[in-house]
Amino acid sequence: MRDIRSDLKERLAGVASRYADAMVDYEQQRDDLEKNHTMTIASLDRERAALEQLLAFEDQRDGVVPSEVKRTARLVSLADFMITKVHAHGPMEKDQLRSEASLAGYFAD
Repeated sequence: MRDIRSDLKERLAGVASRYADAMVDYEQQRDDLEKNHTMTIASLDRERAALEQLLAFEDQRDGVVPSEVKRTARLVSLADFMITKVHAHGPMEKDQLRSEASLAGYFAD
């Protein structure tokens, strides 16, 4: 009977190599997916903020009183609001945070 231990060790090394390759592929795909998701969400957030700001300007031009939702937004402290925004959307620029807080009614006109 022939000793097959060396063959099994060779197969085991091959499986370990394929396992490592699969892990590298997974990490790369996950990083790409996360990057694409972050870029898409950031783009949509910027678009939403711009549209909300334009709507606020049009409301102001027509003399529309800010909604009750914006006035009740102050029930949460500004610091908690900003922490929640950053936690939900990831790192944000100062202007983005200012725009979000303004749209939520934190800054009086």
